[in-house]
Amino acid sequence: MYFISDNYTKEHLPSSDNIHFIVLSVKSQDNIFLKIMSIVRAQLEISFKILSVSRKVDSGFFFVSGTLFLPIIICRTLRKEAVLVNPASEYSRTKLMYQKNSFLKRTFPVIVKLMEDITQISSSKIILSSPSLSSYLSLSKYSSKIVYAPGEYVQLDKFMLKKAFDHRDNMVGYVGRLSEEKGILNFIESIPIILGKRSDLKFLIIGDGPLKESINIFLREHNLQAQVDILGWMPHDKLPFYLNQLKILVLPSYTEGLPNIVLESMACGTPVLATPVGSIPDLIENDRTGFILKDNSPSSIADKIIESLNNDHLAAISGEAINHVVKEYSFESVVQKYSQIFSLSSL
Repeated sequence: MYFISDNYTKEHLPSSDNIHFIVLSVKSQDNIFLKIMSIVRAQLEISFKILSVSRKVDSGFFFVSGTLFLPIIICRTLRKEAVLVNPASEYSRTKLMYQKNSFLKRTFPVIVKLMEDITQISSSKIILSSPSLSSYLSLSKYSSKIVYAPGEYVQLDKFMLKKAFDHRDNMVGYVGRLSEEKGILNFIESIPIILGKRSDLKFLIIGDGPLKESINIFLREHNLQAQVDILGWMPHDKLPFYLNQLKILVLPSYTEGLPNIVLESMACGTPVLATPVGSIPDLIENDRTGFILKDNSPSSIADKIIESLNNDHLAAISGEAINHVVKEYSFESVVQKYSQIFSLSSL
């Protein structure tokens, strides 16, 4: 087994003489022209790595990026399987990223969409975490090559109920990147509306990103520093403690795949309030395992947070969230589902 990546964490993978790690030299760039060059270089470097190990690989290659068309074409030319695993929509993200720049809005997202289309056409199989993700990513036309299995599992020995739900303060949280596609500004702008109706709430923001200063300016202008704590980036092993302090986690994203923070929050007994994007509609059943926003406008977020906190069955929803994750997203459950896929596969 070969792992080809620029950011793998070897300590999280089993130690074995049959597992090898190949580190890419390509790094992500912020400048648009350097970013394009970085993408080209990554395609070429991964392709050469695949060529170097192809004779040692028995079955095929698995890709977690939906734009790696050249490496996938190389795999197919070598008569190897090329499987996409929960490919995220870079097209949706780049549209949001460059929507204020007319030139980039017209060009770069179109290039990314073309790369995604070629990648999907060239792949031999596409593994998705849920049916909702198929329609969300416009992959229904590839239904003959789509199979379903979770792309993530939850470390249930770390993410678990540690603080009884009824003993928690009235705290609402956000965990994630502070960037436009995550809808974080919409959430921040909902806070004054919420506090105008319920002054007993506190808010916790965990994460870092390009919108951090804009968020701090908004909080200062509205005198919200006492009600909102921003902790910045947090090591992953510290998250269970903070998730166990929350009554609700808010995820008002414009675009998602299957965000692991949703599963981890539910495993800690913290219901999630999220927009119905990506796999979220298949993961969260409104008013049973969590809550779904009709849209991510500040007023909608505010109304739904207040409605959810006033729900008489909130503690029961917390319990249902835990049960759902334990049943469907434990390590054992995910391994079993992939074993079933491989037993039906030509891999």
